Amino acid sequence: MRSIIMLALAFAAFLFLSGCTGSTGYQTCASHTSQSERDFCFYQSAVLRQQPDSCYYITDLGGRETCLEDSNNPDAQARLQTELEGGTQLAYEATAASPASPPQPVPGRPEDPISKCMSIRKLSRDGCVRALAIENNDLESCATIAAGDYRASCISNIALNLKTKAQCSKLQRDSDRQICQYYSQS
Repeated sequence: MRSIIMLALAFAAFLFLSGCTGSTGYQTCASHTSQSERDFCFYQSAVLRQQPDSCYYITDLGGRETCLEDSNNPDAQARLQTELEGGTQLAYEATAASPASPPQPVPGRPEDPISKCMSIRKLSRDGCVRALAIENNDLESCATIAAGDYRASCISNIALNLKTKAQCSKLQRDSDRQICQYYSQS
């Protein structure tokens, strides 16, 4: 009798553990060679399933924070599905296994730098605005970032680079001006 109970417990443990470690979503995302591709894959998984568990595999802390917010936001899920060109909940698996080619620029029309960044770097819109603003020391662009952590990180990085408090007055949010002034100090 005792051996039957032990066998049943061992079988239950096997089923439980195989379900936890046999996640095809994790294996699919982990198979990407570039860290940014892995992070974007985990982001897609979390947002499309509206379950934040995959966000914890994202290495960039700002990206993880955005993922955690978006994975609990049905509007973000709908936005991502629209970006995947009408895909369904299963579109995540299809795009992770065989990524689509990046959109081609329209001849005669300049390509939007944020869209270009999103297709090349595989970052969220806020991540690309942050990256481009820091590259160009464009403090005003930081103010357009929706995610608070990304916005604060963008402002503090530029303020540290420029060390001029005068630019801080251009920011609309009081909290953004305070961050800027603090990090502008020599």
